[in-house]
Amino acid sequence: MGTALILIIAFDLWYFVLSVILPAKAALIEKILNIYYPVGGLVLLSPIIYSLMTLKYQAVDHSWKLIAFGIGLIMVNDVIFSYLAIIDVYQSGSLLDSFWIGGYLIIGLGSIFQLDKIDRSRQEEQAQAA
Repeated sequence: MGTALILIIAFDLWYFVLSVILPAKAALIEKILNIYYPVGGLVLLSPIIYSLMTLKYQAVDHSWKLIAFGIGLIMVNDVIFSYLAIIDVYQSGSLLDSFWIGGYLIIGLGSIFQLDKIDRSRQEEQAQAA
């Protein structure tokens, strides 16, 4: 099921973004960078989706769900950015930029929750050892 979800995302990515970027009249380096944003996000998101889908539901913490959501938010934002950049309507400082910040904050929040969980388990181990 995780593989199917990744393939669906990859197909949508190709259909909606890459099919617009490749035939566009832009410099080669600009095309490469505009393709890298969504493809790089998919590469980051794929193992997380696969892990979340293959693990039992109880085994997945809220911290990993937050990290996956944050990366997903950044990926969606990268796809929108690539599309807007290639049609030359992206403006720096727009509402779109706040989603990058939000995605990174959500990833950070998930990381803090994970560190807190690790600290609590260490304290429990130390209490049991004493």
